[in-house]
Amino acid sequence: MLKTKKIECNNLAENCYIVSDDTKECMIVDCGAISPFEQEFISNYIKENGLKVVLHALTHGHFDHCMGAQWVNDTYGIRPTIHDRDAELYKNCNRLAAAMGYPNLTLQMPPIGRCVNNGDTVTFGNTMFRVIHTPGHSHGCVVYYCEEEGVAFTGDTLFRGSIGTTSFPEGSMFQMTQSLRILTQLPEDTKLFPGHGPATTMGYEGATNPFLE
Repeated sequence: MLKTKKIECNNLAENCYIVSDDTKECMIVDCGAISPFEQEFISNYIKENGLKVVLHALTHGHFDHCMGAQWVNDTYGIRPTIHDRDAELYKNCNRLAAAMGYPNLTLQMPPIGRCVNNGDTVTFGNTMFRVIHTPGHSHGCVVYYCEEEGVAFTGDTLFRGSIGTTSFPEGSMFQMTQSLRILTQLPEDTKLFPGHGPATTMGYEGATNPFLE
């Protein structure tokens, strides 16, 4: 059984997740931890639960979701996994940060450990997640979906009652619409953990989210 811990990070209230199974191996999803307090909270949780970090999975390359990538690399020796089409966005994430009012943010991004594409899998312990490519918010947005556990990490593609913005240069409402159609095929009881805001389920979003009508 999976155990998921959410840590809300940075000024944009980004959700970082630590996901572990019975083997005590774990993955970090979207480490946006920029402050020493946030980083200490994560490291303490990992230490107190006897976890071993083996994977850092990014849902996309926007700066608020990868502010802590260098810290994860320095602390656990794990380079990030990201979709191939967001590799350049990740490497140049300071540009978007400056455009959004953070000109003094100079993140040093570690090299990418692995680039994934639609249908690939990522694993830790006895758990496997399938990569679902969901462009719209960015070219390389992905959802990590574990069918066995009925869990999906949706990043900035799908939120409770809303979706990620398509107003960035790499955004596309047409692609977002196509991506949402793919996600609506997930079972209704799939628990969704988004990049911002509270968790939800596919059934609840299908019934109430105006973008899925």
